[in-house]
This record gives sequence, C-alpha cells and structure tokens, in this order.
Amino acid sequence: MNDLKRFGSMTVHSGTLFFVSCNDIFPGLYKVDLIDRTVECLGELPWETYYDENALLEQIGDVIVIAPRWHKRRFIVYDMKLHTFETVFLNQEVWSGDTSVSAFSNVIRFKDSLLFVGNKNGVVVEYNSKIREFFVHKLLIPKNISKHDLSFFWESAIIRKNLLYLPIKKGGILEVDLVNYHSDYIKFTEKYQAFNLNCIENILWIMPYYGKQIILIDLKTGKHELICFSTQEKITPFMTTVDYGKEILLFPMFDKCILSVDKSNYKISEKHGFKMNALEENQTERQFSAIYKDSKQNVYLQKNGSSKIWILNREGFFSEVSIRIPFENIKNIYKSSKAIKRIFLTERKEIKFDTMMQILEMKQYEEQTINKKVGENIWRFLRSKNE
Repeated sequence: MNDLKRFGSMTVHSGTLFFVSCNDIFPGLYKVDLIDRTVECLGELPWETYYDENALLEQIGDVIVIAPRWHKRRFIVYDMKLHTFETVFLNQEVWSGDTSVSAFSNVIRFKDSLLFVGNKNGVVVEYNSKIREFFVHKLLIPKNISKHDLSFFWESAIIRKNLLYLPIKKGGILEVDLVNYHSDYIKFTEKYQAFNLNCIENILWIMPYYGKQIILIDLKTGKHELICFSTQEKITPFMTTVDYGKEILLFPMFDKCILSVDKSNYKISEKHGFKMNALEENQTERQFSAIYKDSKQNVYLQKNGSSKIWILNREGFFSEVSIRIPFENIKNIYKSSKAIKRIFLTERKEIKFDTMMQILEMKQYEEQTINKKVGENIWRFLRSKNE
C-alpha cells in the first residue's frame, strides 16, 4: 500500500495544513505540520462516492467545514476536539442542478463565519462558528446580471472590510456587501476577464485570464492604474500573486517563468533563477497555488493532484516535500475503512477482510498467488489505486 497521498483541496493555519486526499480509494481528511513535517489521518470522510474529493474546505475555530464539490446539499463538519464528523443537509431549493460547474467556487472567512460562494445560483452559504449553524443568503444581483452569469473562478475571492470581491467568468468583478448581500457589477473593458485577485497594501491586484494588462485599484481612493506587459507576445493566467518584500511575484498557470513586479515603479521583469521545474507546459488544468508564507518568508506552493509541496525560500531555491502517511496509520485506516470494505464485499469472496489486508501488506507474495486467494478484481483495483 502506497503511503503517498495526493491533494484534493486544502487549507493552512499557523503552519498546519489540512487536506482531503484525491484519486484515493480511501476518502480521508489529513493533517500536516509544515514545520516538523509530521502527517496524520484525522479520519474517513462520510461520502458515498469520490466525486467530492476536490470539495472546498476551511477551518474556523475548532472545526473544519467541507462543502460539496457537485450540486449536493450535504456539508461535512469535523470537530477537532471530539474527533467526529457530522453530516449536515441544507434546503435543496438553493441548488440549480447545473452539473457543468462546481457547487461552490470559493470559501472565505468573514468575522466568526465561513462563507461558501455558490456557482450559478446566486447564493452564499454561511457557517456561523459561534452558534454552529448554516444559513443561506440569496444575493441581490444587478439587473444586467443573471444567476447563470454568476460562475466564478476557483478560489479567487478576497474580502476587504464588509466587501467580497469575486471575478466573474463572463468578465468583470462582482462586489458583494456582506451586510445586506446587495451586489454591484464592476466592468472594466469589453474584453477584460479577471482571473485572480489579491489585495496587497490596500491595492487590489486584478490579474487577467488572458491579456497584457494587470489592473490595480486603490481601495482608499478608488483610483485605477494599468500595468502592461511589453516583453511577451502572449500572457497566460497567473494562479498566485505573492507579496515578496520590495516586489510582487507572479506565479503562472502554464509557463515555467516567474515574473517580478517592482513595487516602487511597477516594472515587470523575469525572476532569473526562479524556475518552476515542476510545472508541466501546455497544461489546461490548475497548476500551482500559494498556500502559506511562514515567518522566514518561505513560500509554500501546492500543485493540484500532486503529493508534494514546493517551498521557495528568500534566495530563490526550491525544495520539494512529499506527503507520506506513517505505515501503521495507513494499515489501521484501511482495516476500519467502510469504503474499502464495500469494495471487498462486492466481490463476495470467501476470505476474511483482515486476511486480505495482511496479504496486501506482504510484498513477497507473487501476484498470481494473491489473485488465486483474493480475487483478481479486488487485487487489481486496490493495487492500481495505491501505486
């Protein structure tokens, strides 16, 4: 059994990373200490299918809340003190039933609550940590925007004071007042499509999906400013914008080159020596996102679907850390896993589950011998999912 676990979705607080594993026969919630690199499985998620493995999750207080990936109304709340999972069903009326997009695109903390932003339904689901209850807020959207237009880029939202900013896939930004949930549509130019947002020193950085212009908005004065790329013919999306002292680092979605923006004059240049060798060229899927910056200014990056974290230090060197689960932890998890036992029981073989687990642990067995004892389908399924 492979002890490597791949990241689905994740969140980081004070050097502790929580993530849901993806492409895994065991749907687990994991905890990683980024300082001493210890890893622990917190338990098996109470899912019937694996479609929600990339669901959004966030921590607030002593709980972790996990929102559904697809259009289901089931939320999961993990209590870190009691070590228990609770399944909470919401009113089904809020869902649009459109499976072309994720049920939720963004989760963000606001005061004592977590806000889960729905896609194509005009709702924000709030989890209030003080009273531990869910509330559904319907957005008051502008007349020129429909619910179908409210499709947002993944994890691109930011909050400043009582305002929530969300880039819309059709172009522009939705600004939501979190006091009354009234929203305004901010449109820049006819062809400008915002992709990623960040707020650095009260300046809102708006990254284009494709194009040569970064839009800066001073949130105090409302003044707009443009930064233009003049050295490249085509600019691909930037997944992450990181405050790096006197400069802003732009991490690309496709290209291996990191760009730097000088804060004093907004001059853009290639960050020489900073090479994202883990990036695959010409990929259409999400690449890197920054998940954490520690007190020593090390930037932690995660690649979707990988089992590694990349760390960029102040000198521009990258190091890789693989997320491995202790073998004893894995063995105990598999033995108590409801999901794996369901797979086993569907084969209806006359062999005890514990015996099967012992066989899987012992690498000296020949594959053909195991097939005779366990059943070829069980063996191949478990091995293919854990190699």
